[in-house]
Amino acid sequence: MLLRIMVPDAVVLEREIVKLTAESCGGSFCLMPRHSDFVTVLSAGLLSYTTPSDKTEQQLPVYVAVSSGILVKHQEEVMVSVHEAVTGRELGELEKLIQERFEVADERTRLARSAVARLESDFLRRLSSLEE
Repeated sequence: MLLRIMVPDAVVLEREIVKLTAESCGGSFCLMPRHSDFVTVLSAGLLSYTTPSDKTEQQLPVYVAVSSGILVKHQEEVMVSVHEAVTGRELGELEKLIQERFEVADERTRLARSAVARLESDFLRRLSSLEE
């Protein structure tokens, strides 16, 4: 199967795989090449895949941390569209990258909410001055 993971401004990953495991709102699932076509909403979490070159006795999956999004399997292609995706083979390294990215995202969200609150406050203040 061809796995393609996309974020709004780029294709993060595009490669041949033999197995994919992910989490949807309904729970964890696994996709393999002969499975039926499938569409689901992904939960934020870990997605893992195994490549054809990993056909050793101990197959080590590659992990991708993803935000919530959509997964579509159509014939031999699996397309994943999410807001954020971070790849890595070691979970410890991946956890550190996720924390760094989420801390930046949390700070941006906090600043945006603060700006919206100031705009709302200013709007209400001006509206009340018009009523007087």
